[in-house]
Amino acid sequence: MNPRRLIVLCLSLSTGCLSSARAEGTTLQEAVTAFQDHRWIPAMEGFIEVLKKDPQNHAAHEYLNLIAQELSSERKALAQDQRLLILSEASKKLESNRQDARPIDKAILDSTQSAAFDRDARTREQCQSAMIQAHLGNLASANDLVLSILMNDPANMAAVKALSDLQSDLRSALDHGKLTPAERSVYEGYYAYGQAEYEQAVSAWGKARETLAQDHTPNQVHDMVINFRFANYERMAQAHLNDEAQTVKEQSTFNEAVDLYNASHYSEAMQKFGQIALLNPEYPQLSNYLVKTEAAVEEERTKSLSDAKRKAADVAFAKGVEKLEQSKYKEAGDSFNKVLAVDPSHPKAQAYLSYTQEAIQQKTDPAGAEKHYEAGLIAYASVNVEEASREWRIALNLDPGNEKVTKALLKAQKELALAKVMP
Repeated sequence: MNPRRLIVLCLSLSTGCLSSARAEGTTLQEAVTAFQDHRWIPAMEGFIEVLKKDPQNHAAHEYLNLIAQELSSERKALAQDQRLLILSEASKKLESNRQDARPIDKAILDSTQSAAFDRDARTREQCQSAMIQAHLGNLASANDLVLSILMNDPANMAAVKALSDLQSDLRSALDHGKLTPAERSVYEGYYAYGQAEYEQAVSAWGKARETLAQDHTPNQVHDMVINFRFANYERMAQAHLNDEAQTVKEQSTFNEAVDLYNASHYSEAMQKFGQIALLNPEYPQLSNYLVKTEAAVEEERTKSLSDAKRKAADVAFAKGVEKLEQSKYKEAGDSFNKVLAVDPSHPKAQAYLSYTQEAIQQKTDPAGAEKHYEAGLIAYASVNVEEASREWRIALNLDPGNEKVTKALLKAQKELALAKVMP
């Protein structure tokens, strides 16, 4: 369908058509706001009302063309989705009736490829729309449109090119445009974000909020931030900064731990490596150092024990773990008590004994669950997936429904299952 005919059809179906626009005397900015919010019918009504007062208004004409393009794309996408749904149902029916579904499956493949082609075309249309909006002075909306594309497809060449052009437009506006203080800060934020200078972007957008708050109510500030469309990218920029800060922290802590290990301060090194494991269990070289440090700590810890006591403690601990896995908590507790009688400083026996006591009383303990979750992270970082899995099962028993523990346990179980298939 011709886009202009689509506009006429939508307007004819719109209740009251232009009545609201006539009653309120819609301004160009109100129509633009409706367009930015994807409220196509109110936006069309507004732009047509503007044109009734000013038939030569270039911006209104351009926006009506953009609306026609948006409506046509949405209509086409809806038709594609409906066609794929119908074809999929037809294919299932044929297969259930033991009939040849290959022609339908080919049609599904063709439709899927067509949909991918349409998505590429849609992306190009969005980039063109962004450049038109930039030409009309709506740089914030234009940047939002392009950045939203790059968020899902960072390598999209059309969007990369459009972002480069928008960076030039922003620089020109900042150098030569007549901007309000808030607009200047918003544009500085978009420009810095496009340059991947996230600290400057966060700072600029924070300044924009402060400037707006000086002359407007909190509700007005909220609405204006929505219109400037930077809140989502502000959060993403802050997330980048947080990631960078964590990377620096991890590197610093790892270097300290290595220095402590090389100086034979194994217990202190173990604490530092454990901190990194809680932040990032897959940190490079962490597993190697954890294994070596754990061995050194264990050797130091058991120096005072005789071979007989060390062997007795190991046997009792292994039996305790076996009973723990079988949910025989009373027997597991007895074994862990035997371990502690021989080796009071055993690093895991006391924690497991406490858990058996909680399990017997059927108590939940979120704080205890967190400790076992962290112990699991350290075990996982040491490439001891079985121990990690055990710690996370204990954590989940102490705090049922804990999402992060559930997620970690599922990951460990998948790795263990894969190891059995591909040893």
